[in-house]
This record gives sequence, structure tokens and C-alpha cells, in this order.
Amino acid sequence: MAKSVTAKSAANWSRMDDDTMGPAIARCPSCGEPVDTYPDPGGGDVQEYVEDCAVCCRPLVVSARRVEGTAEYVVQVRAES
Repeated sequence: MAKSVTAKSAANWSRMDDDTMGPAIARCPSCGEPVDTYPDPGGGDVQEYVEDCAVCCRPLVVSARRVEGTAEYVVQVRAES
């Protein structure tokens, strides 16, 4: 089951520089540990990429979709099949 996280305020996202927002936090579906992921604002409004969980090392599929008219993303994390 995909977990979603939505940045709703500046407190949920930290500005790294002019073009990069901070991490979206979700939980690994395999081990339950927090996963920090960084959607790339230059990567487009819809992104999908694979990264490994830092704790259990299982691959995760991260789907990020920019909320229209904002710099916020809705992020879903699921185990790679």
C-alpha cells in the first residue's frame, strides 16, 4: 500500500537554496522507518524514481506529483515489485 505525505506549510519543507526544497518524509513499507526523499523541482511536475531504504536497503519506488500552483509535492512510497 502506498503511503502519501503532503507538504502543507513551510514547516514541512525546508528551503535548501533558490531551486531546491527539503525532504518529504514517508515511511518504508517494509521496515516502517522514516524515508527522507527529495523531489527535484527541476525534474518536472510528475516524477518517479527508485531509491533504497537507508535502514533495510530494500528498493522503494517514489512517486512525486507537484500540487498545481504551488511548490509543494504529494509523495507516495511503495515497495518495488
